[in-house]
Amino acid sequence: MNPFALLIGLTFGFLIVASGLSSYTVIHDMLLLREPDVFLLMGPSFAVAMPLLWILRRRKWKTPMAGELNLNRVPNERKHVYGGAIFGAGWAAAGTCPGPAIGMAAC
Repeated sequence: MNPFALLIGLTFGFLIVASGLSSYTVIHDMLLLREPDVFLLMGPSFAVAMPLLWILRRRKWKTPMAGELNLNRVPNERKHVYGGAIFGAGWAAAGTCPGPAIGMAAC
């Protein structure tokens, strides 16, 4: 097991629990569009990640653990829509997505 990956995973889990994203009511209220907190948390993440990934790909950056950064582009297919619908239905039914679910189990 890679100790660096374990440290990143533990830190990510801690931050999810500390931010309240492992709370059923937070996710439930977000899905009902009552609270924008989760959306306000995810928006800046996309705003930072998208241009950084574009820059790193153009510079042919090599990642410390996995080598050259390779972002594969695939066309949208029907199976992606079905997978997204199943994921969304599971998220709505459980009130959580996989990341916070692990944090919920650890609490």
